Amino acid sequence: MENWNEKLITAAGNGDIEALKLCLQNDADIDYQGVIGWTALMSAAMEGHLEICRLLIDRGCKIDTTEVSGWTALMLAAREDTWRSVVSSLIQDGRGWTALMMAAMGGHLEICRLLIDRGCKIDITDNSGETALHLAAEEGYLQITRCLVEQGGASPLIKTHQGQTPYDLAAGAKQGQYEEVMKYLQFLVSEDNFEGFGPECFYYINRNILANLPIFDLSPENDREFPDDLEIDGHDRTVM
Repeated sequence: MENWNEKLITAAGNGDIEALKLCLQNDADIDYQGVIGWTALMSAAMEGHLEICRLLIDRGCKIDTTEVSGWTALMLAAREDTWRSVVSSLIQDGRGWTALMMAAMGGHLEICRLLIDRGCKIDITDNSGETALHLAAEEGYLQITRCLVEQGGASPLIKTHQGQTPYDLAAGAKQGQYEEVMKYLQFLVSEDNFEGFGPECFYYINRNILANLPIFDLSPENDREFPDDLEIDGHDRTVM
C-alpha cells in the first residue's frame, strides 16, 4: 500500500506539483507530519517553492504547525532566506494580511524579529488600513509593539480606514498590557521634535528619539518604566 502522506511531503520538497496533486487526489493528509514533524508546506517553504506553497494554502493546509524544534513553515523559509518569494503566501488571506501582521497578532515576538531582520516591509496595510503595529497594539502586546517600532521603525501615526491609530485600537480593545502599550505609543509621539511630521517621516525621526532611550533590550524583565506623570489621554479621541 502506497504511503501518500510521505509522498506528499517528498513532492512538496521537490517542487513536483503534478506529483503533489496526485497525492491529494489519493486522499493524502495535507497536514500530515513526518518523522521530524515536517509538513508538506514546510518542505515547500524550505526549498522556496512558491507555487507549491500557494496550492497547499489554497487547499486549506495549516500554516502555523510546528515541527519538533518548534519551527513553523514561515520560520523555516525565513531561516533559509527563501522567504522573499514564499513568505507572503505562507501567511496571507482575503484580508490582505502579511506574515508580519499574523505574527504580530499571534504574539510571536521571535518571528517578528526574524521577519524584520530579513527586511520585510513594516507599514503595509491590510484591507482595513491596519498595519502590524495596529494589530499588536490592539492585542495589548507591549514587547511586539516595541519591537515593531524600535527594530522596524513602524509608524504609530498611520490611521485605519476608520481613522484609528494603534493607540486608539489599544484603548478600545483593552486587552493584555493595553495601558502600557498606550503609554508607550503616547510617549513616542509626545516628543517636541516630532510634532508636525507625517507618518512617512517617523522611521527616521524615531531613530533620534529612541537613541536617547534605554528601551532597546526587549526582554520581558527589562520593560521600560515610563514617567509616573505621563497620563494616558482619554481614548475617546485620537492623540496621534
